[in-house]
Amino acid sequence: MRYFNAIFFFLVVAAAKYASGQSIVTVINERTGKPVEGASVYISGTTYGKVADAQGQLSLAGFPVPPYKLTVSAVGYRGQTADVTPGAPQALRIFLAERVEELQEVVIQSPLKDGWERYGKEFLKSFIGYSPFAAQCRILNPQVLSFYEDIDTRTLRVSAKKPLQIRNDALGYEITYWLQLFELNFDERKLMLQGSSQFRDMITVKTAVKKKQTWLLNRESAYHGSLQHFMRSLYHGTTAAEGFEVRALRKIRLDSLKKFNDFVTDSFYIHPPQWEILLERLLKNTAKTSNELSPQFPKLAADLLLQRIQQWEADTSSSEPLRLSLRFSMTEDGKTEVLELKKTQDAILAKFYRVLSVSQEAASNAVCNILYQQVLQTDSFVYKSNTSEVKFSFQHYLHITYTREKEEEAYFFSGG
Repeated sequence: MRYFNAIFFFLVVAAAKYASGQSIVTVINERTGKPVEGASVYISGTTYGKVADAQGQLSLAGFPVPPYKLTVSAVGYRGQTADVTPGAPQALRIFLAERVEELQEVVIQSPLKDGWERYGKEFLKSFIGYSPFAAQCRILNPQVLSFYEDIDTRTLRVSAKKPLQIRNDALGYEITYWLQLFELNFDERKLMLQGSSQFRDMITVKTAVKKKQTWLLNRESAYHGSLQHFMRSLYHGTTAAEGFEVRALRKIRLDSLKKFNDFVTDSFYIHPPQWEILLERLLKNTAKTSNELSPQFPKLAADLLLQRIQQWEADTSSSEPLRLSLRFSMTEDGKTEVLELKKTQDAILAKFYRVLSVSQEAASNAVCNILYQQVLQTDSFVYKSNTSEVKFSFQHYLHITYTREKEEEAYFFSGG
């Protein structure tokens, strides 16, 4: 299964008709009224984009048929967006404000001199991801990044004085990424990421056939289960048919946790009983239990649990479910993974539950994610208007699972 995280390096451009008109965009300095030469004007996350000339102008010829949202970026200016609608005028003027020093909350700090050496790997892991495709992404100009560390809140902030230049050798794209916000809280494992991206297709008439085929296949693979795939399925009303499950998720204070039941974090069938699969999952859970005196503890514990489960499965006289607890510690909170097994006619249904056990002091300040088991119907939060617009609105949060693909193994071991 694949769960959504802050991973963005996928792109499959849908076939689209090109605009017949040739609207002219002019980018202007808001303060001086002068044109902004070299401003990038693009549809974020796509290959549609151009650069303004010396007069700050460019034509939208070759862009798709409206509606769409333009993103405008330039070094030294705040990013701006503009809606292009079917009835938009042929001449579009976009004003950019000069950028004032950001990260005001850390302005008294200086960037870390060894920021890339200390936090470069953590930044790449959070910014690009864990997948084999992500491993083939390279930031070509890491020197434009500045790292700020807030020791009191255990928060890492990263800014970029110029757009990041990224090469994705797995999908065949060169990406210009305008980083607006990167904030990672290590205690809560909470990431806030904001920015816009412009893609340039590396496939040309000179590209070798084999490399082109590899890139196209990789793009198709990356698209399935992506945020773009999910949003398109919402638009077309095919979310469930395309393998997505949507559930409600709430964030509540831990002192209110007693009002809620345990929540499922994983479920699967052993059909017929394939003990090596269950042993692998048990190992992943018991490995979370730290035991410096006995590094072999996870393997020994998993073996003992598996023996008990096999004995229970062989016992035909009892129809009672079996529940096993695996206690481990993550950050400040003690947590227990409860494995519940039930016999079916020709298989075993296994479910992992997560139970929190924290101190009263921690419960008064901390929050917990509560995931509801019921799968939501998208028509309960998606609304279509008469103008072909699709909007969605919901309370709290949505938890989205793509069921037709396993999550990358690196994701599980990352603690994500």
